[in-house]
Amino acid sequence: MKNIVLVFVSLFSGALQVFGFSGGPTSVIELPSNETSIIVNRIGLLSDLKTFTLRDAEGTLVFSDNIESQKNRVKYTLNKLPQDQYTVEITGNHSMEIYEIAITDEKVRLLDTERYFKPTVKVENEKVYVDLLSIYDESLRIKVYNDINEEVYTFSKDGKGSFNKVFNLENLEKGEYNMVISTDHFLDNKNVNL
Repeated sequence: MKNIVLVFVSLFSGALQVFGFSGGPTSVIELPSNETSIIVNRIGLLSDLKTFTLRDAEGTLVFSDNIESQKNRVKYTLNKLPQDQYTVEITGNHSMEIYEIAITDEKVRLLDTERYFKPTVKVENEKVYVDLLSIYDESLRIKVYNDINEEVYTFSKDGKGSFNKVFNLENLEKGEYNMVISTDHFLDNKNVNL
């Protein structure tokens, strides 16, 4: 019963993030009309924002800023940049938004948006619960290493949708293990003591 409740809470929490039922704005960025600027809104959907990164069309880093400790709305003026396409990545503890933008005559246009979520991992007794809500095709990889850094277990899954899995580690020898959980956009480590 505990497992069912945990899975339901994880799915409900992920759905709230995806569908924007946070009581605040449903977008992290605002594009003022007739300006070459981007406003990052730290209130609402992604309140745990940490970094703002801007890359040019070739993927070269143009600008990066730590926005974690800044005020609730941060404005970035882009009028000194050449007219071209750029990628904006806004990353937080639990999610990442990627915006494809175009800077044209005196304004910024939004071309595309993608949102990715970090897997939720809970260790309880000899079981590890992993939940991931993926709107886009993404790879989930899980590797478990023993105390001498030998890989003792590996798992991978590609696709999109809701993923919930319980890993039962009771058959492993007693000891300390490092579990590495990664997606195309996030990396997390969990220590597991058996």
